[in-house]
Amino acid sequence: MPTLAKRILYVRKVLLDLTQKQLADQIGVKRGAVTNWERGGNIGRKNASKITELAGVTLDWLLHGRGERPLPPEAPSKKVLSTTQVIAITVEIMEGLRKLHWSDREKILVAEKIREFSEEPQSSRVSQQTAIRLLELDIRRALEKETPKSETSSTIG
Repeated sequence: MPTLAKRILYVRKVLLDLTQKQLADQIGVKRGAVTNWERGGNIGRKNASKITELAGVTLDWLLHGRGERPLPPEAPSKKVLSTTQVIAITVEIMEGLRKLHWSDREKILVAEKIREFSEEPQSSRVSQQTAIRLLELDIRRALEKETPKSETSSTIG
C-alpha cells in the first residue's frame, strides 16, 4: 500500500473491522484523530504502536509499508462470537488469572471487564481474534489506571 493513510484505513476496516470511533476509543484518542490520519495527517509513534499492537502488524509495515501486507482474517474467524465462545474465552482468562499473583482488586477488575464484554449487544461484536485483542487492551488500560506500575505484580502477556 503506497501511503500511511491507506495502511491505517486498511488496518481499521479490513484487519480490525472497526469504525473510526471504535478504533479511537481502543487507542485512547478522539475520532477526529483517526479521520486525520486516514486523510494523510501525521501520526505519532506512540499511537502508531497502539494500532500495531491491536492489529498484530509490524510498526515497520504500518509506518513505511515494508514487508508483506498483512492478510485479513479468514472467513471463519469473521463470524460473531457465540455464547459458547465467550464462555470459553472467559474460562481461559480466569484460569490464567488463578496462576497470577494479583491482588483481589485486580482480579475483580478483570472479571468486571469480561462481564462488560460478554454483555455487549451481538451487533457490535467483531471477529474472535479482534475481540480478544480489544478485551486484553481494555483490561491493560484499566489495570494501569487502577494500580501504579510499581504495585502491579504481573501483567497480561
